[in-house]
Amino acid sequence: MQSLKGRLARIKALGLSRASSLGEKEALRSEPVDLGAARGWAAMPEPGTGNPTRPPLSGWEGLGEYVCARRLETGLILPDRAGEGFRLPFFDPSPSCLSRFGPIAEFGDLSFFDLETTGLSGGVGTIAFLAALGAFEGKNFVLTQVFISDYPGEPAFLDRIADFFSIHPLVVSYNGASFDVPLYRTRRIMNGQELPRFEHLDLLRLARRLWKRRLGSCSLQALENEVLGFEREDDIPSAIIPRLWLEYSSDTSGKDSGWASAETMAKIAEHNAKDATSLASLFLKISALGEDPLGQAEAMRAHASSLSMMLLKGGRTNEAMALLSQAGMEGDQDALLSLAMLKRKMGDSQGFLEAVESLEPRSYRVCILKAKAAEHR
Repeated sequence: MQSLKGRLARIKALGLSRASSLGEKEALRSEPVDLGAARGWAAMPEPGTGNPTRPPLSGWEGLGEYVCARRLETGLILPDRAGEGFRLPFFDPSPSCLSRFGPIAEFGDLSFFDLETTGLSGGVGTIAFLAALGAFEGKNFVLTQVFISDYPGEPAFLDRIADFFSIHPLVVSYNGASFDVPLYRTRRIMNGQELPRFEHLDLLRLARRLWKRRLGSCSLQALENEVLGFEREDDIPSAIIPRLWLEYSSDTSGKDSGWASAETMAKIAEHNAKDATSLASLFLKISALGEDPLGQAEAMRAHASSLSMMLLKGGRTNEAMALLSQAGMEGDQDALLSLAMLKRKMGDSQGFLEAVESLEPRSYRVCILKAKAAEHR
């Protein structure tokens, strides 16, 4: 109650009135109150007044008053074993994705997509100010990054992304299904732009199935350490990126110093490029795992039982059973239990009993299975 009274007192102090207490004409004539100024916030610049004279970032090509872009050779190359394409069903796509690209898709169809934004909530007030768009050109992975220095550059920024998707219409992201793609679609709608047509693969969902039960964390940087085999150095923390750009976009002093500087934006662009390159590297790892699950599972630290379920879903039963048997011989109890259940489902009673006998009685379920097996014998 006290909190509500305090809020009402602050509203009255700002000079606001109930709409019901005003006449219709008086209400329409009421001057808007600048709540931001009343609370001491820095005023948001009007569209077109933020930094129209700010030059493009160093080494970037200016595409307009507020937009610039650059092209990066990443050094990531398709391995020879990748061939001309990859098994799309292993990535669990939608039926429309399969009908459009077929079971063996080409690497040239892929867009590797990552956004840096003004917030992590994805609400209507959140916009994207930096995009990484990666694609394989021949065997080389090449990045295009697009950056805006202020809000008026957003329509052109969104159009550049749409143009890229029209050339590479199979979009790959990390947590993009929950954040990047809905945010991009929302901003297109807010700007009155037509939604581009593309298919989407979110590697986070796949990564969780493959590594969650073995590694715990499935953040992109955790997988960089555990699966890709490298660790970032001197990387800017993701949590402070929104604030840094907001300071940069509202700086009209022209000094370009401190946190609100082109140098800081360059560090954010480097972070964004690393995210997109790691995303492409992870995609290649998962593709190799799909091609050779028995040979790659242990080296990539994939969870054998989860991987076998993915193989079964794709109709690759023999490979799934071989993987479970291989992991079971190495002492993987989850794999042995999955193998026992699979053998029973297939009507292989002898195989079921052998798998159950190999299990260690570490859980209630396993103890029940071993008791039933002993009773049958």
